[in-house]
Amino acid sequence: MTNGVMAFFKRICRKLSTQLYRRAREIQGEIEKAANRAAIHPGSQHIQNIFREHRDRMFHWVEDLRVPAENNLAERQLRLTVIARKVSFGPQEVLHNYCK
Repeated sequence: MTNGVMAFFKRICRKLSTQLYRRAREIQGEIEKAANRAAIHPGSQHIQNIFREHRDRMFHWVEDLRVPAENNLAERQLRLTVIARKVSFGPQEVLHNYCK
């Protein structure tokens, strides 16, 4: 690759990176605003409290875009176990109580 092409790609990557970080910070602001709104439903209040109490652990993806903003990897790793439990009619304790 020529130096001109490499320089072009570096400029594009820098511009995209700046835009991604800016958008990530905007999303963080929207989430924090929603977490600080008044909520009536206890379930909504619980989720808001999670975001308020664990703010220092919630937004690593804003500072470092290599960090995923979701937890899909952990969820995918559990998927087969969850499917097996569903297929086998749930935990044995539930089945035992059902048969009484």
